[in-house]
Amino acid sequence: MHFTSSILITIALAGLAPIIVRLLGSRAKWVLTTGPLACLLIFGYEFSQLPRAGSKVIEYGWVPGLNVNLSFTWMVLGCSLLC
Repeated sequence: MHFTSSILITIALAGLAPIIVRLLGSRAKWVLTTGPLACLLIFGYEFSQLPRAGSKVIEYGWVPGLNVNLSFTWMVLGCSLLC
C-alpha cells in the first residue's frame, strides 16, 4: 500500500505543479520538494521492512478477469546496501 501511495503522490504533484507555481511563484519549490521527500521516506520504510539479502514482491491485480497482475520485486543484495 505504501508503494501505491508514493506513486500517487508523485503523479498528483506533477499534475498540480503548474498551478502551484502560478500561485506561489518562486516559493513553490518548497511545496514541490515535499513529494520526493515523502517518496524517499516511504521507500526507506519499505526498504527497512525487507529481510536481509532477501526479496519482497508487491503484486496488484491489474486485469483480474484475465488473471493479469502487475508485480514489483524488491531484491536486496550485498552490493546494493553500499549504494
